[in-house]
Amino acid sequence: MGKALAVSRIRPSVVYARFDLQAMTQVGRRRLMSEWIDACADGDLPEDGTLRVRVNGEQVCLYNLDGVVFATHDRCTHASASLADGFITDGKIECPIHSGLFDIRSGRALTAPCTIDLKVYPVRSASGRVQVQA
Repeated sequence: MGKALAVSRIRPSVVYARFDLQAMTQVGRRRLMSEWIDACADGDLPEDGTLRVRVNGEQVCLYNLDGVVFATHDRCTHASASLADGFITDGKIECPIHSGLFDIRSGRALTAPCTIDLKVYPVRSASGRVQVQA
């Protein structure tokens, strides 16, 4: 009788694990099939400035560094502040709340209190529009 109980306890977890694997595979497929989403017009993004946009329901911060556009998740990983309200210095964005720095090109957290890197997005310009891959 004890063995039957042990088997019944294991069995649901195996099914649950199989379900999670299927869900993860579907998420992976969606990532492979990501598309370019219109974010703004080329002229909307100020030179050496930022612009907060929404891409597929996520807040994204666009940066214009000497005419080259980059994109990261808009929220600071430490204080949840909008990085579009931050300050750009030498290719870095400074969080407006606690002054933590992130590298705009890589999303890497550079100074305390920030320790978690930002998500970065591929960006392109097509037909006068800035597009983000999501």
